[in-house]
Amino acid sequence: MLSEAEKYKTDDNRQRERIGARNKLETYVFAVKQALNEAGSSVGESERSKIRRKCDETLSWLERNSLADKGEYEDRLREITRECAPLMKKRRGGSAGSNSKSSEGDGPVIEEVD
Repeated sequence: MLSEAEKYKTDDNRQRERIGARNKLETYVFAVKQALNEAGSSVGESERSKIRRKCDETLSWLERNSLADKGEYEDRLREITRECAPLMKKRRGGSAGSNSKSSEGDGPVIEEVD
C-alpha cells in the first residue's frame, strides 16, 4: 500500500510539473500578445505580424497537444521566448521609464483619513 502511494505521489508530481510548464507557456503567449497590443506603432508591421503569427501557432499547438510532456512545453517556451524577447525587453524597459514619470496621475486617488 505504501509503494502504491509513492507511485501515485511520483505521478502526481510529474503531472503537476507538466501542467505548470503548460501554464507558463500559455501565460507567456498571452503576455506577448498584450505587449504587442500595448506597443502600438513602436513595433513595425512586419515584426508585429511575425510575433502575432508565432503566438497564434503556439496557441493552436497547445490546443492540439494538451497531453504533451513537460519537456515539449519547455521547448516551445524557449522557442517563442527567443523570437519575442526583443518586444518583451522593450516593454519592460519602456514601461519602467514611463511609469516613473507619470505614476502620480495613474491609479486611484488615496486620501488620508484621521
